[in-house]
Amino acid sequence: NNCISTPGVGILFESDGEFWFESGGTTDVEICNNTFDNCSFTNGWGSGVICLKPRTEFNEGQYYHKNIRIINNRFVNNSARLLYADNVETLVFRNNEIENHSSEIITEIKNCGNVDCQ
Repeated sequence: NNCISTPGVGILFESDGEFWFESGGTTDVEICNNTFDNCSFTNGWGSGVICLKPRTEFNEGQYYHKNIRIINNRFVNNSARLLYADNVETLVFRNNEIENHSSEIITEIKNCGNVDCQ
């Protein structure tokens, strides 16, 4: 139940720890009932409104992030892709409301296992 409005990525899960000393992989995350309003409108600050980044190398069957559910959110006035996900074992992106979205790309999903996107 948050309202997120930022010139860069709204939610970022990093992985490398090489520069900003990020926390590491996730195991069980639910992002629901939030409003993402006019996020990620600058170039170069994140790969989407919600960005799930991988570790440097991808090893088949070994996922860095696990069990991420993005449901029942509202995306308003966003010009970037809404979701960039890489190296997630189970990913759900559904029942999200999208208003005034100007990008042709809604999601970009790479190296993920079980994906449920609607």
